[in-house]
Amino acid sequence: MDISNPQLLLKRVINVKAIVTPLWKEEVTQQLQTQINQVDQQLQQIDVQGQRAITEIQKQGLQPPGPQTLQQIENIQGQVNEKKKRNARTKKTKACKTCNKYKCLN
Repeated sequence: MDISNPQLLLKRVINVKAIVTPLWKEEVTQQLQTQINQVDQQLQQIDVQGQRAITEIQKQGLQPPGPQTLQQIENIQGQVNEKKKRNARTKKTKACKTCNKYKCLN
């Protein structure tokens, strides 16, 4: 333990009840929609980048593609899928946080 830092951090779950106004609810909804749209755009960019890379490899390769070319294509597809999964989890988390933390009491 660092004695020079006399701070203590406690983590504890607390329930907060608040009255959610329609204006605040609308603002939060708009913010979430903006973030979801950004994640969707990122997913589209990932798809386009992956397809470009695959097309470029296919142009350079022989017909029919050899095992090395097929392996490169599979690697790129795996990377694209992993990025898409990560962004999809981010999108889902953003949506769920609002539902779980800010419950409308109206």
